[in-house]
Amino acid sequence: MSGLPNTIAGSSLLEGEVLHVWSHDFSSSYTEIHVVNRELGSNDVFAIEQTVLAANYSGSAGVALLEVQVTDGGKTAWYSFYWYGEDRIYINGPELSIIVTLDMSVPHTYRIEVTKERVGFYVDGSNKMTIGIRDITEIQQVNTGRWDTESVYDLYIDNIKEYWNGELIASEDFDNGEDNFYTSDHFGGSGDSGEAIISSKSVPEFPFLEQIIDRLANVIGN
Repeated sequence: MSGLPNTIAGSSLLEGEVLHVWSHDFSSSYTEIHVVNRELGSNDVFAIEQTVLAANYSGSAGVALLEVQVTDGGKTAWYSFYWYGEDRIYINGPELSIIVTLDMSVPHTYRIEVTKERVGFYVDGSNKMTIGIRDITEIQQVNTGRWDTESVYDLYIDNIKEYWNGELIASEDFDNGEDNFYTSDHFGGSGDSGEAIISSKSVPEFPFLEQIIDRLANVIGN
């Protein structure tokens, strides 16, 4: 049964190799960083998406499942999906936070689209919110993980896709055993936080599979 893909009907998929990102104590932190540094013109559209399974949370600080860091109105701003260990996520922006109920026992694909005047947030292809913006002039970078030490978590990341004006300009599925997307990461503190590329078969089985596996095991055993 270890060969079952980590997915269910209607959900996103983890397969092949995946990026495991973790912080297992309150003495350290780890942030995945992909530098973009692109000026955003009036007709430009930047989009980033990735599939994430989030697990084993404790603490008080949210974990970024996907975040775009921009220059907005002349200042740095962040537009993000955040998770605090429950079956819901937070869509965050400057002076903005809304809650979306979501089954976090399975992976989901998160997508953020940015133009000069709006930011759209999507989960598994469904638009959850679009907000109007003052004036985004630059896409600085993409982040995943946590900057400070106030949370413990495991993230399993796959199928990253980066778009500029509808054209796929970068992608990463980690199947070659390397991370060629998040190449400017930040480690803070002195504890157990980091990243490793692992087989999706090593990702903990999801709770919804337990009864199915037990039934199949009984059938096979008979």
